[in-house]
Amino acid sequence: MSAIKELFRSHQNNVADLRQAQEATVADLGKWLETGEVDPRSLSLREMWDVFVTPQLEKKGKSFDYRTSDFAEVREEMVSSQFPTATGKLIHPAVIEAYEVDTAPIRSLFTEVRSDRNEEEIVGFTDGDRPRHVEEGSPYPEGSMGEKKVKIRNHKFGMGMGLTVEMVRFDQTDELLNRARATGSMIGDLLEEFAAYRLADTAWSEIQESASQAFVYNGSAAALYANSHTGVDDQTNDNLGTAGAPSITTVREANNLLMGMKSEKGRPVRVRPRVVFAHAQMADQLRQFFGAQDFDISSANRDVNIYKNAFNIVTSQFFPSTTNWFLGDPSRQFRMQWVWEPQTTDAGGDPKRDVLTSFYTSMMCGIGATDYKFVAKNPYAG
Repeated sequence: MSAIKELFRSHQNNVADLRQAQEATVADLGKWLETGEVDPRSLSLREMWDVFVTPQLEKKGKSFDYRTSDFAEVREEMVSSQFPTATGKLIHPAVIEAYEVDTAPIRSLFTEVRSDRNEEEIVGFTDGDRPRHVEEGSPYPEGSMGEKKVKIRNHKFGMGMGLTVEMVRFDQTDELLNRARATGSMIGDLLEEFAAYRLADTAWSEIQESASQAFVYNGSAAALYANSHTGVDDQTNDNLGTAGAPSITTVREANNLLMGMKSEKGRPVRVRPRVVFAHAQMADQLRQFFGAQDFDISSANRDVNIYKNAFNIVTSQFFPSTTNWFLGDPSRQFRMQWVWEPQTTDAGGDPKRDVLTSFYTSMMCGIGATDYKFVAKNPYAG
C-alpha cells in the first residue's frame, strides 16, 4: 500500500468522519512534503484521487472507472473534495524549490521586507545636526532632522497550469511536477529580470515603464547613477565611473567614488563595498580579475592585485547591459518588498479542455532604491 493510502487508513481508524480523515491526511501530507520526509515523485495522482474523491463517490452510491467513466460526471465531487488541496500541496514545494534556487544569488543584493499597500512610501531622515562637545554644566544642543521620502510601487505577476484528465487517468505525477518546476523557474526568471533592471536603473517594459522608476525621491524619479546628484540632495556625490574593464585603476576609482560620498550636510557617509555584480557574460572577466589574478595583467608593471577575493561576485543573464558592472553594498539601498511571496492556489477547471482544476502561481512585490550612495556603476562598453 502507498504511503498516502496508509496515512489515510490510519486517520480513518482514529476518526469516524470521512471528511475529517481526509483533512487530517492532507495536513500531514503537506508537512511531509515541506520537511522532505516524502519524495513527491513517489506519490501517485491516481492514488490521491482514490483517497480523496472515490470514497465520497462510494458514500453517495456512485462509481467511477478510469477507463470508461466521464470525468465531467464526477467533477463536482472532485472540486468539493480535498483532492485540489492535496494536489496543491504537491505542486507548491516544487514551484518554490525551483524559484528559490534560481533567484537566491540576485535576492542577496536586496533587503527583503513586508508590504501591506499598493505603494510604499518610505520616510527617512536627512543628515541632521551632529553631536557636539559639551562643557561641564552646559545644556546639550537640540538636533534637527529633515525628512526625505522614497516611493516603491508594488506589482502583481502570475501564471497558471492545468491538471488535466490525462494526468490523473495515466497517473502522470512526474509530468505535473515538471510543469510545477517549470512554473517556479519562470516566476523566478521574471523576478530576476525585474530585480536586474532595477539594479541597473533601466525602464522595464514588462510593467509599461517609459522611464526607470527605480529611485523615486520626494515624488520624482531621479537618476541612481550620475556624475552629480546635486538635484537630489545638493551634493555632487559622483557614482558613475570611467568606462573600463575591471582593473586596479577602474576598481580603485569606483571604490574611491563610494568612499567620497557625502551626506546632505557634507559629512562622510560610511560605505563598505562588498559585492561586484554584472551580466552573466561578464562572469569570466569578473572571476578572473577578482578571484584568480594575483597581478593586474592590464597594468604596465603587473601590479599586485589588491582586490583579489575582496568582493563577492553576483551575475545574472537578465541585466539590460552585457558589459556594465557595479560595485558596492547594494542591500544598503535596494529594497525588495513583498505583499505576498510566490504562492500557489487552485481554481476552477475547464471541461472543454478536460482540465479538472487549475493552479495559479502568483506574487506581488515592489523593487526599488531608497538611496544612491552605496553602489557605483562602471559603464564599460566591452
